[in-house]
Amino acid sequence: GRFEAADLGTDSLSFGTYDFVACMDVLLHLTDDAKFDHALATIAKLVAPRGRLLLKEPILYREKFERPYDPELSSRARPWRRYKEGLERAGLQVQAIEAATAIGNNPIEARARWSYFLWRAAWVAASAPPKIHPATAPWVGAVLYRLDPALMAAGAAPSSKYALFVRPA
Repeated sequence: GRFEAADLGTDSLSFGTYDFVACMDVLLHLTDDAKFDHALATIAKLVAPRGRLLLKEPILYREKFERPYDPELSSRARPWRRYKEGLERAGLQVQAIEAATAIGNNPIEARARWSYFLWRAAWVAASAPPKIHPATAPWVGAVLYRLDPALMAAGAAPSSKYALFVRPA
């Protein structure tokens, strides 16, 4: 294989096309809207006919939780609509979107503002022991790993999502 470095927000890639492209926790770091849109189009060009694109990003189901652009921040969650519309414009079709984690990552949304604050409090409480004493990380991780599927089965999806797109033949 080969590795290439590029800025998805500004560069045009000419690596060819692939049957499977994965983009995991990358697009959230393109906080500028124009660079984000450019990156979506650039990634879509890498997907071959009948190929698939798998994203894992902090995708918001509820647009009211989107935060405005702040040049000081290094990450930004965006609504599902932004991903879907941008990738559909580039010729891809949605196959699926699913929750990736409920409490295994920093919450970005909830059904209501008050429940968002509960999720944030749970996340702060869960992430505090490893920050205070790193030796607690294995057992905290094990607890969260076991809790996450039950919370997602109950309909909780306050954090990252997986989105699968396909390029038609």
